[in-house]
Amino acid sequence: MSLFPMIGGAKKPRRQKLGNIIRFRMLAFFRDRAHMCAMSKNFDPTDYSVVVKNRAPLPKPWRWEIYCAGKRQPIQRSDVFFESREQASSTGKEALKNLLEKLQA
Repeated sequence: MSLFPMIGGAKKPRRQKLGNIIRFRMLAFFRDRAHMCAMSKNFDPTDYSVVVKNRAPLPKPWRWEIYCAGKRQPIQRSDVFFESREQASSTGKEALKNLLEKLQA
C-alpha cells in the first residue's frame, strides 16, 4: 500500500517502480552487514560484541546476537534458541571468534 493515495485509480508512475527495483538491488548488494562493517577504514575487532537476549517463551528462550559498534541491528544471530543464558553466551562467543577470523582473513 502506498503512502500517497491514488486519485481516480491512476497507476503508479514508472519512476516509482524503478526506484523500488533500485532499492531492492541495493539491499541485496549490502545484505552482508558484517562484511560492510568490517570494510570500514578503521576495522577494529573490539567493535564487535555478543549480546544474549531472552527472545522466546520457555523452555528455550535465549538467543545470542552479534553487534557491530554504531549499528542498531545485529549483524548475526543464532538460528536456534538455548535453555540457558550461559549456553547461548558460550556459543555466541565461539561464533564471534569465527566471524572475526573470517573478516580478518
